[in-house]
Amino acid sequence: MKRLSNSTGVGSSNKNSRVECPKCQKSMRSDNLNRHLKSHNPSKRCKYCDKLFREDQLAKHEILCKDGIDETKCNRGECAILETDLEYSSVSGTFKTFRLNVESDPDYDKLMAKVILVAKPIITHLVTQCPIKAQIWLELDFFEKTTFGKDRTIRIFRSIMEPILEGTKVESFLERSKVYLKSQIEWWQGRGSALQFNGLGKAFVDASRYKPLCGGCQFEAPKIVKDMKSVLNIKAPDDKCFLYCLLARLYPVKQNAHRPSKYKAKEAKIQMGDVTFPVKIADISKIEELNNISISVFEWSKDDNYVIPLHHGSISGNGLQINLLYIRENFIGHYLLIKDFNAFMRHRTKHHHSMHYCLRCLHGFTREQHLLEHSLLCDQGVNQITKMPHAGEVIEFKALHKKDKKLFVIYFDFECLTVPVDVESKSQNISTMSPVVFAL
Repeated sequence: MKRLSNSTGVGSSNKNSRVECPKCQKSMRSDNLNRHLKSHNPSKRCKYCDKLFREDQLAKHEILCKDGIDETKCNRGECAILETDLEYSSVSGTFKTFRLNVESDPDYDKLMAKVILVAKPIITHLVTQCPIKAQIWLELDFFEKTTFGKDRTIRIFRSIMEPILEGTKVESFLERSKVYLKSQIEWWQGRGSALQFNGLGKAFVDASRYKPLCGGCQFEAPKIVKDMKSVLNIKAPDDKCFLYCLLARLYPVKQNAHRPSKYKAKEAKIQMGDVTFPVKIADISKIEELNNISISVFEWSKDDNYVIPLHHGSISGNGLQINLLYIRENFIGHYLLIKDFNAFMRHRTKHHHSMHYCLRCLHGFTREQHLLEHSLLCDQGVNQITKMPHAGEVIEFKALHKKDKKLFVIYFDFECLTVPVDVESKSQNISTMSPVVFAL
């Protein structure tokens, strides 16, 4: 018998069969054992950053934390199709799979060494072409002795999906992959499974082009955005549209403001530090700190013509607020300057009336004073407040148009009688309300 599954499960030929938890001896269905075992994972501290993690998540975190790798980037996001001259075996989305010709070995350490040796030239060659995200995965063959012979199971174990940039040491990535794969195999086998290692089935490398969320390309904006007089589109062939948007806000020009040549002479006015072009969303905070300005970025959703806050500007700026619109299409991004944010947000109202909008929650106010009062709380993350009426003030619900019609309503009605009570003092209640009937 042969079956395929992922690396997180404990094998069983029948998912409805009963198994016993190796930690608490509780009996359950075999397909529920994985979920149950997670309840036995107490929180443990990382020995590098002292943060708490579940036991089954700690190994991955410590491997990345030791080398200072950003764990939020270790996923399949921010990827594009990889163009390469190497032969690949299959394609899954933007990822291409490369087969590793590795001979099986009963020893884990020797097997991992062979896998790393074969994977290194492939990954090294891909990194020289472009930044990539890569992952090694293995199909390992296990067997379990039963009364009917050997029950074979193939388990898939995957290393951490990591971004690898030009100049990154490929050896460090391979070493982390080796350590993590070995820890996953040992952790799985130590969970009460009677399966024994039989050899290597297949070995692969998944790789895709790494394209972080950034902007700096020139393309036509949607028609609804192009028609807005409150947005300035500077088409930058040198991927510096972010820089030109800042300069257009700081040093506005009256004629041909959409031309990059109008801002070339003032490029040195903006301190970029070690930030490269095209500018990534994650690097905007560095530019804010270097230039003491506040930059807010809003993404335009082309599907429903809606605005989504992408980066909140720092509150510690010197009062200069710059608002940018980010549009992306087919993994290509572009920054535009929002010259008047309140005018830009008119597309949200039915008759395109001008209002005063909060940059954080995009809530509109008819008066600027109301926006200022709201911003004092919204900037601190307070999303809802309780406001009590003044003494003698009467509150009346008048917004009947805001009510929702329901399918049915249930009313409960109790009828009570006033029943006398024997008391010793006049200061005590001499009667009580006693329910005698109710209606539904």
